[in-house]
Amino acid sequence: MFRGKKVIGVVAEFNPFHEGHRYLLRTAKEECGAAYVIAVMSGDFVQRGEPAFFSKFERAEKAVLGGVDLLLQMPLCFSVSSAEDFARSGVSMLSDCGIVDELVFGSESGRRERLEELASFLLREDREGTAFSARLRDGLRKGQSFPRAREKALSEFLPGLPLTLSPNDLLGLEYLKALKSLGNPFPFRLIPRNMRLRSAHSIREDIMESCGRDCGHRCYAELDMLSEMLSYRLLLLRHSGIPLTEFQDVSGELSARILGSAGEKLRFRERIDRAKGKNLTWSRISRALLHILLDIRSEEYQRERERGYAPFLRVLSVSEEGREMLGALKRPPLVPLGRALRRDASLGESFSMRTDLLGAAIYRQIYPDAPEELRQKLLLVRR
Repeated sequence: MFRGKKVIGVVAEFNPFHEGHRYLLRTAKEECGAAYVIAVMSGDFVQRGEPAFFSKFERAEKAVLGGVDLLLQMPLCFSVSSAEDFARSGVSMLSDCGIVDELVFGSESGRRERLEELASFLLREDREGTAFSARLRDGLRKGQSFPRAREKALSEFLPGLPLTLSPNDLLGLEYLKALKSLGNPFPFRLIPRNMRLRSAHSIREDIMESCGRDCGHRCYAELDMLSEMLSYRLLLLRHSGIPLTEFQDVSGELSARILGSAGEKLRFRERIDRAKGKNLTWSRISRALLHILLDIRSEEYQRERERGYAPFLRVLSVSEEGREMLGALKRPPLVPLGRALRRDASLGESFSMRTDLLGAAIYRQIYPDAPEELRQKLLLVRR
């Protein structure tokens, strides 16, 4: 609540911001009777394991023009992670704001009860590690991907419950698990997706086709633009003898597959295809390769998880109303980043901030129009 008016929270990527997002925000405000929207958005890299199509500052500006009042950047280490950790970080950041009254997310099915039942069951199994976990591990050993293994295991323990989940419902399930893990800091609301509106994927495909995948003026960022940097990184690590298994999400099997082609000149996507296996999805491999490139090591990542998924609240963009909300946040936000780092030098030495700054520097190599991280002021967007 802010000044007696309701505040809703969303977690999104806005990659790019489109009419479906505008519809979600407008419908949510109407149904919830809300006056303000706080959003947590991935920054330079997104959960699928790719660079953001447009810079975070462009996407943040479009989001505020489209209805968001205060936009926070999710730490990179969690924005390029599993759906579970992505959702946990987003919900934790909204909770830490201290003024969010309700979480809102899109859903293809709109089946609230089904998602709640699944979330409760999975959380209970995570704690108790009973027969379901054993069946899940058995599926993984047989070469099934994690989503497929979990779906088959659930079908045995929750018979009669529809278990095939669409992308938004899968994320919604993780949002509910995050809410329950945090003691339900606020209620949630599902907004049925308007299937007549185009998806972000189809919009990106159209832009790439109209611009040309090998366009020299770089009007968007794309995974293969990182190919040379990744090739050099893999050669350097192999030469130095640093095990790839030190990096987040890199198993022994995946390490062997990656190293098998480390000396070849391949595009990023070709390396993913070379490393694919029955239980290794495209996104899982892409995220693992980004963890190697961005120096996201398992030990540091696990420590950051244990500290609570929300190491800081970094604000990218606000509306005029959102600017007034800054002083009401329970945790002081980092506004602007350069000034915050000058005030507290130790902040720049933290794992999450080091990763964010490295990610921003790498992103500017493939998207030169992206503003320089430490010189960018808070974006105040007038609607």
